[in-house]
Amino acid sequence: MATISTPHYLLDQARRRLTPTLQTIPGMGIIDEHLRKQDWDEFVYAEPPAGSGLKPVMGNSGLPVLGHLIEIFRGGPEFVLESYRKYGPVYFTKTPALNAIAALGPDATQEVFSNRNKDFTTVAWNDVIGPFFNRGLLLMDGEEHMFHRRIMQEAFTRTRLSGYIAHMDAVATKVVASPPNGAWPVNDNRFLFMPAIKELTLDIGAVVFMGHEPGSDHELVTRIKGAYETTTRAGGAIIRTPVPPFKWWRGLQARKVLEDYFTQRVAEKRGTDGTDMLTVLCHIADEDGNSFSDADIVNHMIFLMMAAHDTSS
Repeated sequence: MATISTPHYLLDQARRRLTPTLQTIPGMGIIDEHLRKQDWDEFVYAEPPAGSGLKPVMGNSGLPVLGHLIEIFRGGPEFVLESYRKYGPVYFTKTPALNAIAALGPDATQEVFSNRNKDFTTVAWNDVIGPFFNRGLLLMDGEEHMFHRRIMQEAFTRTRLSGYIAHMDAVATKVVASPPNGAWPVNDNRFLFMPAIKELTLDIGAVVFMGHEPGSDHELVTRIKGAYETTTRAGGAIIRTPVPPFKWWRGLQARKVLEDYFTQRVAEKRGTDGTDMLTVLCHIADEDGNSFSDADIVNHMIFLMMAAHDTSS
């Protein structure tokens, strides 16, 4: 059974405790509590159309410069729930990174996601993650989205899903339960589940999505994993311009790494057969014979890997 190195564990714990964040800086809890009790001056962010009977969208700016950054980072969903109870299902909020209108609760959520009247667009995603996940399916609108979706759905038939599951089972078994090097420790309080499960989802992605044999190309796969971590985190950057060495700039560099990697892999997979997602995307077509270009596959693979990893862990 695998064991955990005590020195490695202690160093990891020290790094986590001593790295300053909005959660660990002394006094931030008191500041956060004070800010969340504050009644900020509200203003009308957007007036409704005349005669519509709708209410205006109200909002507030929070602290100068910082906006509601502290409450959002420290409170997360709890702060969002408090705002919903205080301001209602639709309100404007401000942070240094992005300004946003929140639509919360079951009715608002259904209205936005069903989008029956085509009132809402995915264009706003471009300001959040667009530079790092350019032309991913989620970032497309209207007919273009439907065109790509019709082709993409051929990669998610019952037969193909069964093939992906077989790959997932093999990798998970090897990592979690197969000694001597793969088994996760049992009843060991030093075991850190979150880093381990994030590592596992990327291991699965390397096989299911990227078509690598389990345990192969370790150095390359590790580099690609790092690039995914960097691009995924870049969307939350405060400084949202490519200035070295900050997070936004690092995300763009990582995106280039992923583009170069998948461009090469697509060229390799076009002439081969396989049940991994990358090979499938290289060969599928919709009922009219439409298929993805090489550039389409590169963009979709970068987004799919992020979506699979981020939503799983």
